[in-house]
Amino acid sequence: MSEWFNVPLFSKNMGTNEWYRDLAIHEGRHITQTNYMNKGTSKLLRFIFGESTQSFFNGLLFPAWYWEGDAVGLETALTYSGRGRIPYFDVISRSLSINGKKFNYHQALYGSFKMIYPNRYELGYFLTTHVKTNFGDQAWPKIINKTLQWPFTLNPFFPFSRSMRLITGATTKQIHSDTFYDLNELWAKQIENIVEDKVDVLSKKPDIITNYSFPSMGIDSTFFALRSGIDQVPTIIKLDKENEAEVEKIPSSAIIFGYHSNGYKAVWSFYEPDKRWTKLSWANLEIIDLKTNQRKVITSNKRLYNPNLSHDGEKVAAVSFSQNRNSLLTILDSKDGKILDQAEAPNQGTIMFPSWSRDGKKIVFTSQNFDGRGIYIYEINKRIFLKIKSETWEDVSHPVFYNNFIIYESPYQGIDNLLAIEINTKEEYLITSRKLGAYNPSITNSDQLLFSDYSLMGKRIVIKDLDSNNWLPIPSLVYDPVRSFQPMFDQEEGSIFDETVPSNPYDIKPYNSFKNLFNFHSRYIFDSEFDPTLGLQSDNVLGTMSILADISYDQFKKTSNKRLNIVYKGLYPIMDFKLKKSERSETYGPYKQKLDNRNDTVKYRINEKWDEATIDIGVGIPWINKVNGINNKYFITYAGAKVISRSNSMLYYDFDKETIPKGLILENKKSAPQRDGNILPSYIEGTFISQNEAAKRDLRSSGWLLNLYVGGMPFGGLWYGEQISTRFSGNIKGLGKHHSFSLLAQYEKNDYSGNYFFPSRIKYPYGYKSFYFNNAWKAKLIYRLPLIYPDKTLLWGVSYLKRVQGKLFIDTMNTDLSKDMLLSLGSGLVLDLGGFFEIVFPLSISLNYYYQPQTGNGGIQLEFE
Repeated sequence: MSEWFNVPLFSKNMGTNEWYRDLAIHEGRHITQTNYMNKGTSKLLRFIFGESTQSFFNGLLFPAWYWEGDAVGLETALTYSGRGRIPYFDVISRSLSINGKKFNYHQALYGSFKMIYPNRYELGYFLTTHVKTNFGDQAWPKIINKTLQWPFTLNPFFPFSRSMRLITGATTKQIHSDTFYDLNELWAKQIENIVEDKVDVLSKKPDIITNYSFPSMGIDSTFFALRSGIDQVPTIIKLDKENEAEVEKIPSSAIIFGYHSNGYKAVWSFYEPDKRWTKLSWANLEIIDLKTNQRKVITSNKRLYNPNLSHDGEKVAAVSFSQNRNSLLTILDSKDGKILDQAEAPNQGTIMFPSWSRDGKKIVFTSQNFDGRGIYIYEINKRIFLKIKSETWEDVSHPVFYNNFIIYESPYQGIDNLLAIEINTKEEYLITSRKLGAYNPSITNSDQLLFSDYSLMGKRIVIKDLDSNNWLPIPSLVYDPVRSFQPMFDQEEGSIFDETVPSNPYDIKPYNSFKNLFNFHSRYIFDSEFDPTLGLQSDNVLGTMSILADISYDQFKKTSNKRLNIVYKGLYPIMDFKLKKSERSETYGPYKQKLDNRNDTVKYRINEKWDEATIDIGVGIPWINKVNGINNKYFITYAGAKVISRSNSMLYYDFDKETIPKGLILENKKSAPQRDGNILPSYIEGTFISQNEAAKRDLRSSGWLLNLYVGGMPFGGLWYGEQISTRFSGNIKGLGKHHSFSLLAQYEKNDYSGNYFFPSRIKYPYGYKSFYFNNAWKAKLIYRLPLIYPDKTLLWGVSYLKRVQGKLFIDTMNTDLSKDMLLSLGSGLVLDLGGFFEIVFPLSISLNYYYQPQTGNGGIQLEFE
């Protein structure tokens, strides 16, 4: 099954294919990959355990770069566009290459906290294409077949790399080295005759890769831009000749959904989830006055993208999407978001990147359909469209007005540069000459050109003079002769969409959600406690109902359990229904009892066994899921009740034989009917979360969580118990960049006098054994800081170390069981690992040393963070 989202991704590196056609090839390739891998060990696992285990197994054996890179290759080979043809798609690799910054396979595979390397799409496209080009179109099927023989091989470690070596003669690391050796030569040749034009750099040189995007000119020779990177969330900044000041942090969704500033105000589109339905979301607009820093969200429950402020700041042009995929050019009032005008795309395509003329009478934009992407102008008063550039497969983007020209981004000879097209004559000119790429053009009040120039350290803001008299016309654009897709394109014999689509449409029938509630797809043999289990799993296609049904055996207590869990999400409340029938066994003691008329004391334990049937009903209701800038607030409540029916209770006494007097016979078991009956616990719980978006390098997100839990027996029953528990946890920034200071505060009150124990929600401090208590409070303070970013392979490739953190902690607790406070303090090292055996599996392992001042005890404890 493949799930598609009908709103296109407004990303620069997606190419110029029509959105559904792109999805059909890319996601269709994933379906083909999965079907082809249904063989060998993978097919055996599917037969035994079902789809989930097979999917997990295939995901471990084959790296993510293979899945995505192969699919990107197909979308490139089977169309006239695709990401493999887009210079912005591989600009990270090219920037590293032409600056002589080599990176190895593991750095790209696992990623880094100190450098940006090509992601799984970019890396995978190059590696999979290299294999197809140099070893033939049957190389990958052979590699897949060999890999799926795992673990029935002589060397069960690194099965994917081993299979690649058997077929190609090179391991994954060698293939990576060979691929980028070839690419480096091609990219060096591509730029050898390029003389970059003179520009003035406005942004400062960063210490870590940072992107300065969407520049605009303010007043008094100041400039504004959006700054982002792995060490910060997107931030609007103000630039002048000497300083760089932060104005406001905004959500990272704005980078894709759209951001624009006219130098006086800024507007962005941000992702806003529905408070209940996870598949329902919005893209609304927020505006900030750059002089007063006052912000205002001007729309609600809309889907608006690529917003652009008019020069006077009174109006916003944006791209609107309806649920039936109608793409509209929409003009809104910037004060209240009122829609002033809407127009459908002239070529029935997808509108992108609208931009105002200086007089506010025209809007230029791109429109993308089945023939590629073109440039149009919308004359507002006449409500007519003018075609400026016909649809082509060029990745034309971000058009802006300049006198009688439209300046726009385009991949001239394989490198994104800024071009100009004369509105009347349609003659085109190259106006920048950059080795990596020029993006986000903006015209200043003095008719200078601002843009983002790509460099090794990310995008930087530059400015240059404009003089159309010095521009030389260029011929019709041609594709970059050094791009790597051509051999693969030739293998596939051209675009698939040149062929006639068969005219035998499928019948469309109403979907009956009730008849399709059940979809049993997987089986499992272990439960969450890793006890032997025979289980079935069902998830319906709409994701509204999940079922787990199983029989398990507790190896330690030697008891069996039968369970049925049903979660239904088709209504506003989330319904959770559980049935369980089990054999129970619990051991209590040791106890001591003085014998009547004797001076002897017997020691013993009691093993209680009984049959238990449980009905458990829970309801969850989300109340708030709100985005405000980089902050997200979420509030949800749960309420539930159980009916626990106990029967056949037996008490088995395990006496310490050494304490039993000679000649005395004690009964070692007896029935306990007084312990049979119904127990009726219930609870209500609420959780409120306020969390800020974090940068990739941040050790924790700033924010807090408040939880309140109340459990009791309001409906009576055999036993009685009660619990009130509160928890507060919060994170704030520490003394240094990316440092974090965390606080955990808990209070819990229990009443066990009626023999029913609600599970405690407080964890004892390091090194202390846990006991049931009536009252307790706990406080834990942790200070975390990054130490080093090694980016090193460990133990001959067994793992990969990305970062080492240090931490200091104080862990304290007080209960009614002890007069003294329980205290542990100490320090620890946290190892942020990328994965194991070339399997990407991020994991943070903490090695902590603790010391207890009261007892003088200390120790080392390993935990996962």
